[in-house]
Amino acid sequence: TQEDFPIIAELLTLGQAEAQPTNRNQRDEARQKIIVADTDPDSLRATSLSLVKAGFEVLSFQTPAEVMAAIKTERPDLFILDVKLPAIDGHNLSRSIRKVPALAFTPMVYTTSRSEMDEKGSGLRYGTDHYILKPYEPEELIVQVSSYLARIKFLRDLTIRDGLTQAYN
Repeated sequence: TQEDFPIIAELLTLGQAEAQPTNRNQRDEARQKIIVADTDPDSLRATSLSLVKAGFEVLSFQTPAEVMAAIKTERPDLFILDVKLPAIDGHNLSRSIRKVPALAFTPMVYTTSRSEMDEKGSGLRYGTDHYILKPYEPEELIVQVSSYLARIKFLRDLTIRDGLTQAYN
């Protein structure tokens, strides 16, 4: 229930908006969807609230199993994954996500502490696009997320229309 999980109530209050369109192109014009996974409830809450306040639709999870269950029905525009997740780490989770054809090119941002930064090479091999060191400023996160999503939208638009003539491909 919402009383047991105050963050859910807070996210629902902050993120209330009209029902999201089911067509992906319509959703791009509305709010972009981000899946956030972090074992630390405070970090998860801060990240999720920052993204919701910036206008993103956010799905928050604390375990890789929850993320894998969610991607059976959800198609996020970006993932933000903590490197240190229970059961399987963020690297292996991203590898599992990349095996889903519809999500193979979805941007992934890892969050990590400075002491975990030595794992950066393995994360890049598994398909992460960027690392953000904890603790980070909400503005830094929003700039990074917005940048990746703008590039993906531009590339998606190029696959539909010619970049020079704007004619449909």
